[in-house]
Amino acid sequence: MQLHGIGPSGAARLLADVADISCFADRDRFASWNGTAPLDASSGDQKHHRLSAPATGGTAAHH
Repeated sequence: MQLHGIGPSGAARLLADVADISCFADRDRFASWNGTAPLDASSGDQKHHRLSAPATGGTAAHH
């Protein structure tokens, strides 16, 4: 809950969905799974990143 945007219900949901963090090889795989891994969305000289879609099929990590 020390992360900006994560409150008690979001933290509880994340804990319930993950169950065992050791099933992820590293923090990058976890970020990809929960939809917080940045993806390059740059074009030409414009440098942009966006968040990936979570593997859970929704946008739970973003709300």
